[in-house]
Amino acid sequence: MPEATGSPTPPSEDDVAATHPTNPGPVPVPRPVLPDATPEATPGADATTSITPPPPAAPEPRSDIPGPATRVIDYVADVVDPDGVDSGRGHGRIAARWAYGIGVAGAALLISGVVNIWFAGPTTRAEKATEKRIEDTEQKNTPAFTARIKQEDPGDFPLYVLDRPLSETEKKKLHLLVGGNRHSLAEPRAAQRYLRRLGAVTDSRSTAYSIALFSERKSVLSITDMHAKIIKCRKPQAVTIIDFISQGNSGVSSVYFDLAEVNGPARVSDVDGGRRGEPYFTSMKIDLGEGEAPGALRVSAESYKETCEWVIVAEYRNSQGVFKAEIKNSNNKPFVAVGIPKNYKEWWTRIPYEGGYWQICNPAEKCTGGPNR
Repeated sequence: MPEATGSPTPPSEDDVAATHPTNPGPVPVPRPVLPDATPEATPGADATTSITPPPPAAPEPRSDIPGPATRVIDYVADVVDPDGVDSGRGHGRIAARWAYGIGVAGAALLISGVVNIWFAGPTTRAEKATEKRIEDTEQKNTPAFTARIKQEDPGDFPLYVLDRPLSETEKKKLHLLVGGNRHSLAEPRAAQRYLRRLGAVTDSRSTAYSIALFSERKSVLSITDMHAKIIKCRKPQAVTIIDFISQGNSGVSSVYFDLAEVNGPARVSDVDGGRRGEPYFTSMKIDLGEGEAPGALRVSAESYKETCEWVIVAEYRNSQGVFKAEIKNSNNKPFVAVGIPKNYKEWWTRIPYEGGYWQICNPAEKCTGGPNR
């Protein structure tokens, strides 16, 4: 093939027009096709081909139907404020107002509860401290214990003293009251009543006191010792002594004080058990207070040479320490222990034999059986 030579041949006008048109006109835009749509039928297509319509859209929710929350608010508004609903106030506003009120009330109650709890402890402690001070004051003003004193019946065989001689009439009367059955105690009892009318009193050995001890204290206290405290003594004034031969014991724990001792302790006077004369409180104590049963003692004093006035000094212990208190007779006066003088005039002793009679003695003469014997 022959090789081309020379310069290239320029394009013709028809070629330029065909390549770059001067008036192209409207450019057709392609039509989009929906995903689910069926393409339109083209002219000349088969007449039986149809287009399927799109499915209907879901209906939008209706705004005029209230939801559950709205129904609850409406119900609350109708219940709490029906007048407000009728007057045109909205349900939500009414419910919100009442919810706000309830919330405020609840918050107030909560704050009040917290405040009460916060201050309840100190307040309760302060009240208890005040009550404790009042109770302590009352306890301090309350006697540690009280004693109820009762002089015992001297029994059937006491010893009486009289500070004057018996008249002849009184002697005859006394003789009449001693006769009869020696096993009968009616006559000795009648004689004792007669002597008391004359002013005779029992001597210290025949005088005993029943002492009942009580305490209103709420705490326990224990009486751990007793001593006799002598107020004053004098020479005995007895002139006539009438002796029914004293004997017998009491079932109550019995103690005596020997007034010849200085600050003499309470000693066991019961003969049974072989403890007579031993200090009573070395092995005993009397608990009182806090519901304890009352204590009981049978107390007497022995004073032979003098007539003495005396009181009991009781020593007791509690949680605060050791204290002392005086026990006096029922008339708030000292006890009296009557002594027997050596220079008496007559000593009458009831002899229960041979029908019963009086044996009369004096320091200078022999004893006799009475008048006409």
